[in-house]
Amino acid sequence: KSSSRWKDEDVLSLNETYETYVELMAEFEPRRVAAYLKSKVSRYRNQKVLKICQKFQLVEAQAFILEEEGQVDEAFDLMKKDLDEKMTQISTSTSETSELSWTQLNASVLLVIQFCQRVSSKSTDARKHEKLWFGLLDALVRLVLSLFLHSE
Repeated sequence: KSSSRWKDEDVLSLNETYETYVELMAEFEPRRVAAYLKSKVSRYRNQKVLKICQKFQLVEAQAFILEEEGQVDEAFDLMKKDLDEKMTQISTSTSETSELSWTQLNASVLLVIQFCQRVSSKSTDARKHEKLWFGLLDALVRLVLSLFLHSE
């Protein structure tokens, strides 16, 4: 390109390059997006990448960006909603639930636990800690109860 911008900057270090790569990765390797974002913090514009992640429904990546933006409640709500959907899918299944569904549920629970641990270690707000941890506990208790009632 002949514009002065391209002469002065390395095209590989531009925000747009990282954002384009994230979009391609979201389409073709969605499981790798969150890890990539964590490794390239400040190389991309959060709002632009958040829209990409929303478009491809990448919950973990969206939650990471929201957390980076200080929107902890929104990140938790997003992760908890995803967890609730996976729990509902398992508890309402009429046939034997697949091992993959259980693995995905387990991974979601672990992600929410890790999130709660991170937020708890950064904040001294006891009410925020309670909201996060009790929200997670409530979701897990509901799962156990629904599985127990479903098995009878």
